Amino acid sequence: MLHSVMLSNDVPSFRNIVLVFHEAVICVLLQSFGVLAANSQLICQPITALAGDDVILPCHLEPPISVSDETVEWTRPDLDPKYIHFHQDGRLMFDHQNPSYYLRTRLFMDGLMTGNVSMKIFKVKVSDTGRYQCALPSFQKEASIQLIVGKLDWVL
Repeated sequence: MLHSVMLSNDVPSFRNIVLVFHEAVICVLLQSFGVLAANSQLICQPITALAGDDVILPCHLEPPISVSDETVEWTRPDLDPKYIHFHQDGRLMFDHQNPSYYLRTRLFMDGLMTGNVSMKIFKVKVSDTGRYQCALPSFQKEASIQLIVGKLDWVL
């Protein structure tokens, strides 16, 4: 469960939003595929970052199941095209990818053997703030994760 706590005046900003999460945040779960997959859960945690940081949007199957040969889709439903990272047949499919994420995302290929479908975004921008969805279509599993990107304004 994802909670945001307002610290002052109920006005959201990078400085007054605190993400509270339990040990593991279990996100949206859909129907399962197969006996082992039926007992699996797709797990995500919320992330905050500063502009220019590299961030990892963590997401994995529990219990661990290999997804090396599966399609992995990372999307932002509010964008067109919505695909941030579309992994199929062991590689990123650039023709589906939103141009603002071109060459800025990757999956951890060695982690796919253990159900790790986390995605790294390089040099995040304030415009990267939003809700991301990770999907494994063949398992009929989907999860959402919130990314909040802020920037520091230095005053001397």
